[in-house]
Amino acid sequence: MPLPIAHSLMGYTLAESSSVRLTKSFWLDVFILMFLANLPDIDFLPGYLVGRPNLYHHYYTHSVAFAALVGGLAALYFWRKRGRFWPYFAMVFAAVSSHLILDLVTVDEAPPYGMALLWPVTSRFYDIGWDVFGAVHKSDAAHDFFASLFHPANVRVVLIEFMIMLPIAAFVRALRYYSGGWRQARGQRPAQSSRRRAAPVSTSLAAPGWGQARPRTSEENPPPRPATESFEFKPLDLDRPEHRNGHNH
Repeated sequence: MPLPIAHSLMGYTLAESSSVRLTKSFWLDVFILMFLANLPDIDFLPGYLVGRPNLYHHYYTHSVAFAALVGGLAALYFWRKRGRFWPYFAMVFAAVSSHLILDLVTVDEAPPYGMALLWPVTSRFYDIGWDVFGAVHKSDAAHDFFASLFHPANVRVVLIEFMIMLPIAAFVRALRYYSGGWRQARGQRPAQSSRRRAAPVSTSLAAPGWGQARPRTSEENPPPRPATESFEFKPLDLDRPEHRNGHNH
């Protein structure tokens, strides 16, 4: 089994690669998916209580049925809250199943070798034999189980997990960032241009009310011109002396 480092980085990678959001906070989603990616290792707890932490490890919680059960329960909750089932089922199922995938490519030095992937259909243990991650040094006694995880031999395991999982997480994050989905996944608005747009100028004379006219302004309705005297043009009588060439005779 890998250490929680590899499983947690896988949970972060799933949060970056999916558009499904469990909560309004991206980092809260990261925490939830990290928890789900480590959830199958809860089978250490019953063994720890009886003094042998590895007694039930890689049994029931390391199965596809367990991943489907957790995914179904979570999806039912979101179906009641948001009216959608399958996107949330797929998200939670993928997070829990990622633990099984990483365990399959890890060196297993303690019997029973492999995992009961198809429980409860069969109790057979499956192992593909791909040794990508190194074996974790851990004690089988409850009194020094946690202390054994800090053994110097596990330093190499930690470095290998970081060397493999960090580039994958960084690549997914960069891909999402440069594809424009990074801000949308976090509920942020895309950056807007610094250039201000001119406010639209309404040329309509109609008021917001339907069929009502607003009063005109002084520019739209200038004051009336002052009244002028009317002139009446009369034809000139050229027989009269005062009308001849403008001179009196």
